[in-house]
Amino acid sequence: MGCGRLGSSLVEGWLKTGGLDLRNLIIVTPSSKPVAETAREKGALINPGDEALARADRVILGVKPAMWRRVAADMDAKLAPDA
Repeated sequence: MGCGRLGSSLVEGWLKTGGLDLRNLIIVTPSSKPVAETAREKGALINPGDEALARADRVILGVKPAMWRRVAADMDAKLAPDA
């Protein structure tokens, strides 16, 4: 969740190291980001529908500290209970 500076840095690291199979990555971001588009080219899903979000088993909040509660509340009903 989020692909600003923090989220983009994480994705850039995964792109450089291969530390994550990007076909297993879902990025939820309110605006287009170059690193997200690069990840999409390697198989990541960008802003998918609720069905894809429901299959997520882990969630990383890459948002500003003041926003995490709102983002978490917005996503809660879309994610699996054990995510």
